[in-house]
Amino acid sequence: MKGVVSRFKTLMVIGLVCGIAVAVIQYERPILALMLGSIIGIAPFMVRIVYMNRIASSIDRGIPHLLLHLLESTKNGLNIIVALQSIPDIKSDYLRDAVNRLLMNIVSGSGIDAAFDRFESDLVTPLAKSISHVIRILIINGGNIPLILERTYNHVYTMYVLEEERKAKLESYKHIVYISYIIYIAIAVMLSTNLFNSVSDMANTYTDVNISDSLFRLNVTNIDEIRDIMLHMGIIEAIIGGLGIGKICYGSMLDGLRHSVVMLVICLLGFYIGGVI
Repeated sequence: MKGVVSRFKTLMVIGLVCGIAVAVIQYERPILALMLGSIIGIAPFMVRIVYMNRIASSIDRGIPHLLLHLLESTKNGLNIIVALQSIPDIKSDYLRDAVNRLLMNIVSGSGIDAAFDRFESDLVTPLAKSISHVIRILIINGGNIPLILERTYNHVYTMYVLEEERKAKLESYKHIVYISYIIYIAIAVMLSTNLFNSVSDMANTYTDVNISDSLFRLNVTNIDEIRDIMLHMGIIEAIIGGLGIGKICYGSMLDGLRHSVVMLVICLLGFYIGGVI
């Protein structure tokens, strides 16, 4: 895990350098430079978040299967260490690899505490760390192991089902935010490429008519300013919308950073294809 994190840190530094380089090259278009530089600079960090979230989800998804296997094995008279040596499909390759490293450390004579300290460092979720601590105590102190594992499994499985239901219900909010944002970008691009140009042509046609303070007195400078305002609104909405998705659907604004980047890309492509930037 430490090696993976160090590689991601290197990628983040490279991404930030590339982002600054793009911003310097595109200094004549500060908004475009800001968008491109931010996307390139944040991309490695976003990839790291996605990667870590997938590992965390995989581990939490495998914990109930691991507990169920330990419960059934202990009811059949096996101890926990022997049960860990014959783990079936627990829906998580990363968790299975972590368990195999735990067994190797125990067999090599590292000691139960040292082996579990390493095991908990491999796990990246609070739930997995808590279950690891429970298993460590059961191995060291013993007790009514099947009863403790059964209650632990029931509690963890109930939490897992409730969390999956919560994610499924909140998934629609993410779709609503994306759909509304795409509609805004489409309307903004159409206004910038069609309506404003028509208004400018009408203003040039009726230059001899005294219509002060009316919409038809918009000149090219005014229209460019309005287009910039719409672009800025798209950028702000992308950032706030993505962070909002992270807070609502995942419980953390940081997890919504990747959605902000995706929305910024949608904004950039939409305005670029429409000829606004």
